[in-house]
Amino acid sequence: KEDSKNNDLNNIALMKNPNEKLSYGDYFLKASSNVKIFDLLRKHSANPLEDRIELWRRIVFNYLVGNTDGHIKNFSLLYSSDLKSIRLAPAYDLVSTTVYKQGTRSMSIAFEEESIIDNIDKEIILKSAKQIGIGVKLAENIFTTMVTDFKQALSSSAEELHKQGFNNAKEIAKLIIQSGGIAKYLWLDLRWLHLISTTWRFASGLTPWGFFIIILE
Repeated sequence: KEDSKNNDLNNIALMKNPNEKLSYGDYFLKASSNVKIFDLLRKHSANPLEDRIELWRRIVFNYLVGNTDGHIKNFSLLYSSDLKSIRLAPAYDLVSTTVYKQGTRSMSIAFEEESIIDNIDKEIILKSAKQIGIGVKLAENIFTTMVTDFKQALSSSAEELHKQGFNNAKEIAKLIIQSGGIAKYLWLDLRWLHLISTTWRFASGLTPWGFFIIILE
């Protein structure tokens, strides 16, 4: 709506004036601030469960796509015209920064105090989910689904953008796969498929040495 207000979560959490800019250092938050963000939604959102899950999805997405610039000012609350209802605002400023070699590998919002994207894994992410009040089973289902669907969704988006004239879209998609958090899980999937394929060939009497090579790796 035209007269809806859109305030950054940090302006509420840190008691900042909506027109006051944060210093660069304020963007790099620890897990304690993560808890504060989700606690705000629990207390003030008109649908706290839905909004907290959606915010969780976005933070996980930033990790998978390699968006190390997903700082707190990229998450906002949307007020209704009468200022009586508050919801998490639609997602915006979703990019992959890890495709740039000179970019940082440090996430703006940490998981369990861990901010380096290469050091973050599923276990750390699920521990972080528990800390912010999202059930581990639910968090694991969300994470697994996002990882499973990621490559196909990225491929489809790149194909569509390529048709629209963005000639580098497919190349950028490859860089995201190689540099984002998703790389860790696709690599494991490929290794598992390779192991199954090699084992099958070994059982069939074909290229027996392949089985031992994959184990040694």
